[in-house]
Amino acid sequence: MESIGRAVGWNGEVVVRDGEATPKCLRSEENLAQSLVTDSSRIRDEPRYEGTIFRDEALQRTVEWERANPDESLGDDVFDYAAEDAALG
Repeated sequence: MESIGRAVGWNGEVVVRDGEATPKCLRSEENLAQSLVTDSSRIRDEPRYEGTIFRDEALQRTVEWERANPDESLGDDVFDYAAEDAALG
């Protein structure tokens, strides 16, 4: 989260809240307790592979793309800033 924040020029503080202290709009109903295995060998073997970029640059490129291509399906009701502020106490 902090790396993404830096990529967008945000210098705030990341605050972790457990369970009910987390505003409903920020909770995930998905099971995030799972293993993730990736294998990048195929792309490295492709003839046009150009090499690696560092994480900070990758995040910056992603942020630039996301800003240029916003998700129009997200409405104003997705975020509840008052609930987020209340969770901070």
